[in-house]
Amino acid sequence: MLSSKFSHPLLPSMASAAGDPQHARLVFVGDPDRSSSPGADVAASNAIRTTKYSLLTFIPRNLFEQFRRVAYIYFLALALLNQIPQLTVFGRRTAFLPLGTVLLLTATKDAYEDYQRHRSDTAENNRPASVLPLRSQQAASTVGKKWKEIRVGELVRVEANGTIPCDMVLLATSDPTGVAYVQTINLDGESNLKSCYAKLETAALAPEALAGAIIRCEPPNLDIYGFQATIELRGDGPRIPLGPANIVLRGCDIKNTSWVVGVAVYIGMETKVMLNNSGAPSKRSRLETLMNREIVVLAVIMVGICSLIAVSTVIWLHSNRDKLDTLPFYRRKDFSKVPPRDFLYNGLGLEMLFAFLKSIFRFQNFIPISLYISMELSRLMQSFMMTQDESMCHEATGDKLQCRALNINEDLGQIKYVFSDKTGTLTENKMVFHCASIHGIDYVCREPLTPGEVAPHPTVEKKFVYILVALEFSLGYEQWVLCFVSRWLLNCASDYVLDVINLSLITYSIMLLAVDGQVWRPKVMVNTDRKLVRLLETERDTEAGLYAINFFLALATCNTIVPQVLDTSDPGVKLIDYQGDSPDEQALVYAAAAYGFVLIERTSAHITIDVLGQRQRYSFLSVIFQSFCVAFLVFFVPSGYSGAKLLYVSIENFRFEVLGLHAFDSDRKRMSAVICCPDKSVKLFVKGADSVMFNILDGSFDLEIVRATEMHLHAYSSLGLRTLVIGMRDLSGREFENWKACYNIASTSLSGRADLLGDIAIQVESDLRILGATGIEDKLQQGVPEAIESLREAGIRVWVLTGDKQETAISIGYSCKLISDNMSQIIINSHSKESCKQSLEDAITMCENLTISRTQTDGGSKASAIVPVALIIDGPTLVHILETELEDGVNAD
Repeated sequence: MLSSKFSHPLLPSMASAAGDPQHARLVFVGDPDRSSSPGADVAASNAIRTTKYSLLTFIPRNLFEQFRRVAYIYFLALALLNQIPQLTVFGRRTAFLPLGTVLLLTATKDAYEDYQRHRSDTAENNRPASVLPLRSQQAASTVGKKWKEIRVGELVRVEANGTIPCDMVLLATSDPTGVAYVQTINLDGESNLKSCYAKLETAALAPEALAGAIIRCEPPNLDIYGFQATIELRGDGPRIPLGPANIVLRGCDIKNTSWVVGVAVYIGMETKVMLNNSGAPSKRSRLETLMNREIVVLAVIMVGICSLIAVSTVIWLHSNRDKLDTLPFYRRKDFSKVPPRDFLYNGLGLEMLFAFLKSIFRFQNFIPISLYISMELSRLMQSFMMTQDESMCHEATGDKLQCRALNINEDLGQIKYVFSDKTGTLTENKMVFHCASIHGIDYVCREPLTPGEVAPHPTVEKKFVYILVALEFSLGYEQWVLCFVSRWLLNCASDYVLDVINLSLITYSIMLLAVDGQVWRPKVMVNTDRKLVRLLETERDTEAGLYAINFFLALATCNTIVPQVLDTSDPGVKLIDYQGDSPDEQALVYAAAAYGFVLIERTSAHITIDVLGQRQRYSFLSVIFQSFCVAFLVFFVPSGYSGAKLLYVSIENFRFEVLGLHAFDSDRKRMSAVICCPDKSVKLFVKGADSVMFNILDGSFDLEIVRATEMHLHAYSSLGLRTLVIGMRDLSGREFENWKACYNIASTSLSGRADLLGDIAIQVESDLRILGATGIEDKLQQGVPEAIESLREAGIRVWVLTGDKQETAISIGYSCKLISDNMSQIIINSHSKESCKQSLEDAITMCENLTISRTQTDGGSKASAIVPVALIIDGPTLVHILETELEDGVNAD
């Protein structure tokens, strides 16, 4: 039982584990002086610096970077040796001219690039910001500041389309629910909007009321997806937990939100984006590394030759020691002087050394400095040719290739391996709901229909049916009549018909809601299954119908999606756009809306869903009037609207309290939500991978349904669809209270919060009932199969990493031409180091045998008889390979 797992004796130990760490940062809202007190370890200003050099460090650091080239050290040594009188070959000053010219040109280029970074930093630091000074007479208005002047604890206001100047906790937004939409393309490259929240406890307060609030947060760190903090609105008030959804990071852009107000917690170089900024890297190509090695080899050869010459010189001098004074071309004595003196003769030892050094000058062209000049010019020309190549131009936008690093051009032609993610890289990252398995029954919409198409009415064959769906009309009787008549007159006058859902005969996923005289419908339409729609309408009280209702409630509630209402060209029509971090969740919520479970509002505490529920009760006169209207439309509407029919249906507005969310993590491989339903029952909805969901089922659950669901999952995976399993359980009052106590302690912890919440999630996510499974398609981007095929034909080995089921991965491999029919597939699924090693050895032996067989069959060389092989490895096996010496087996040719 859950109550035994969440027993009260566990709470003291959890409370001690969840205590505040001594290094927690205290941020006093509206009081930057106190937040930045001498004892507080906070940044002095919000200024950032991304430059690589400063005025003091430019010369030494730039010289260090350039002298990483071994050849430059060699040229410097020659120039220094040229300063010795006995070795001078050319002018002492001119000896440094070639090397100095190269160093100066490179330093000038580096200085210009760093100056551009400095200008960018200056512009960034001087951008305008709006601050709310709570402890001054101007608390009701904003004060303009530069970004670099923002301090920890100040309240910052950012308008729509503005950029966040620092890492700040959201306290209020223009949306009454406290939601804000941000674009994080400057952080992680993702262009889709993400939702952040201000806590409802702070969103409803005026800025002056926030003065004195205290935020306890973790010290600055690199994790851009994690944040642990609490806020106390009063000194003795309860601690309200803050998480990643309550903080917006520097560099994010505010979208579709009029304004946000937040308190600065990390500024300047302490912000997460700057902590993750490793600075301007020094890139070196593989050719340059190879050249350094070759130069060392040439230097060793040259030293050997020069040593041989030096030894030969000493031997010759020693053998002719009696003739050195008068020997032609050497003549040690200068007889023009009285008395005669020696010509710079220093004995055999020094003569040997000077002979060695002079030989180095004679063979200095072994390593010519012109080689590097030629390489730099070649790279510059290559860069120009690549940027002007029309075949490397993006057709959709017209953007040309950009060469950002001149010194790694040549690496493009030496690529041997390509490692790629699947989702968003090979695919469009636009998920489309295709099918569902509910209570062991497969529901698939195999034939897409056109918008507005519905099944013929049973009594009106071959005629279109137009239906008006009303959402909880709270208007009076006269207003309802006026609204209905005006709509009918509008249809007749403008030849405009409103296509909506037919609850009993749905064939297409278009759900319209009438809200305050306007029509709301989901932005994305999803194909639906006739049988499933009929089940929801006419058999909802059966066991299968209840499972279907809970299934779609799970899709609509167990997520972090935020609905956003958008305007259209028609003032009377609004679009419901679902925004969220996960495209999978967006597809599932759109699917739930297609079947009548429309998410229309989300706050940090509750969500509102329009559920196709019980029909609204009307008075006898209302029923008579509606029947008359229906008969009138059916039999007396002009021929242009032959067969028009009105069906007035109620849709109930249900508010679900979100009591807690356990986010997805790589260990659990699932997500869950504890929801308080309108009937005050508490349910746990869980969705996750089938590999873990089937391990936490209730032991008494029907095995036939489990087997049918597994069979459907296998079929979905074979089609290349992404799959999820949906489950649920009911929580008793005692179970809920115990879970809530542990959850509150863990969610307000500043250290180890993720581990504590993970432990609680593992304990509560047990004894589930399987509701069903989903199949979602993520289409490949245009040109992906051709690109991968070209890479393979060029001899490049392509690896694709995906978190999908193995059957899905294989199907996607065929779709993107990573796997072809003529390939031999080797599948390795091992869960121990020993079995993994044996499987790799068997795979290598198999490849060798296939090659030998092909050679004997074709009678060709071994190189021409290479057999294409597709290696398919699961996650645990890959872990064993990368952690041991088995990695060489995977890279074996």
